Amino acid sequence: MPQFEVVLFDFDGTVADTSPGIKEGLRHVFELNGMPLMTDTEMDRFIGPPLDDSFEKYCNVSRDKAKEMVLQFREHYHVKAIDKFIIYDGLVDAIKILKDKGIKVGIATSKPEVMAIHILKLAGIFDLFDVIQGASLDGKLIKKNDIVNHVLQKDGICGKKTLMVGDTEFDIYGAHYNNIPCLWVDYGFGTYENALKEKPEYIARTTKEMAEFFLTIQD
Repeated sequence: MPQFEVVLFDFDGTVADTSPGIKEGLRHVFELNGMPLMTDTEMDRFIGPPLDDSFEKYCNVSRDKAKEMVLQFREHYHVKAIDKFIIYDGLVDAIKILKDKGIKVGIATSKPEVMAIHILKLAGIFDLFDVIQGASLDGKLIKKNDIVNHVLQKDGICGKKTLMVGDTEFDIYGAHYNNIPCLWVDYGFGTYENALKEKPEYIARTTKEMAEFFLTIQD
């Protein structure tokens, strides 16, 4: 049976379906810059990786313009759309399995930390997490591999057997970059094909399957 002392969760697409608010923010940015609107499927690509990377890649803009668009997105999202989210059904029950086993539970997300904390508090589940690490607003901490590494250096986490849980290939890469395994979940925004390229150690199709996996963990 697998043995872990810490389980780190990605946020967007793993803990919460934040796509309604994020897509509203993206549409605002596209309209503000006179760009064609994208389909829901096309906008799914923006959920997970750093936004400046996605704006640069999918909107064919310069790095400076991409950073400007990130600021435009945050201005709209934080004020008008951040409360448009759903905590995935069954997620809280799965986390409680870990807590009952005495396993530390954390967040490691490329979403700005202040936004992730705001949503967790709105949802009433902030207290379930022992550590929360997100991206910094100044852009100095934004890549998933760096964020995971930052968490792994924290007191109470450093040196402990840790599992990463996430819905995209970026979560798997971030875990493997830091020499920890990853449980990839299929209910978020990533694709099975992209996930397989990064070779996750474990896969859960639903929160129910994730909970069943957590039941097998030894702390």
